[in-house]
Amino acid sequence: PKNSGKDSVELERTPLSSEENKTLVAEEEKSRDSIEGTSTTVQGKEWKDVIKHAVNIELDNETSHVCLKISGAKSVSYTPESQNKTSSMRFLCHPCVVGKQSFPYGQHYWEVEVEDPVRREVKKSWRVGVAAASVDRRSSDPLSTEKRFWLFSYDETKGCHANTHPAETVFKGLKLKRLGVLLDCDKQTVSFYNPEQKELLFTHKELCKGAILPLFSPGESDFCPLTITDLK
Repeated sequence: PKNSGKDSVELERTPLSSEENKTLVAEEEKSRDSIEGTSTTVQGKEWKDVIKHAVNIELDNETSHVCLKISGAKSVSYTPESQNKTSSMRFLCHPCVVGKQSFPYGQHYWEVEVEDPVRREVKKSWRVGVAAASVDRRSSDPLSTEKRFWLFSYDETKGCHANTHPAETVFKGLKLKRLGVLLDCDKQTVSFYNPEQKELLFTHKELCKGAILPLFSPGESDFCPLTITDLK
């Protein structure tokens, strides 16, 4: 037989085991479902420009899910015992509560303690952010940006993440004690900060026009509270 002049070497590939294949598929799916987020250090003057917009936020107990306990209008925790709540304004399916303050314009900044106050460890899960005042509080749909929820969250599986679409933005290894939130209604953005390190973590853009409400969820994985920090 004629030689084409090119040496060919056939490489044998060892087939993956079923477990290795499952792991590979899971990693590929995870990479498609998320992108890695990065933080940016905020310089001195810029940080002052953020915190000068500090506002006093109080929780609206009339909107809280039946399994949420509100303390002093500043703290919210999950409880398996249903609270006696009959308000038609409350969240029906998701363990959430919004603030009493509604913001249609301007810049507003607040901070939330997201760690276990006793053990000084990160809570097992939480969600903090903003929502349009007109969202459907009775819906069981995911709290997505398409449904006008703009959030920064934590759970033990994913870690810290922003609910971007179609892929979530995940911050690997990030541990927060406190989360800062800057809502800019005029620019239609909400930005999340690590106040201890003075870092900008993430900014949701293209918020809807109209009134915006602060939103809080302590999750359902522990009974530790989320607490709004007094900045004023």
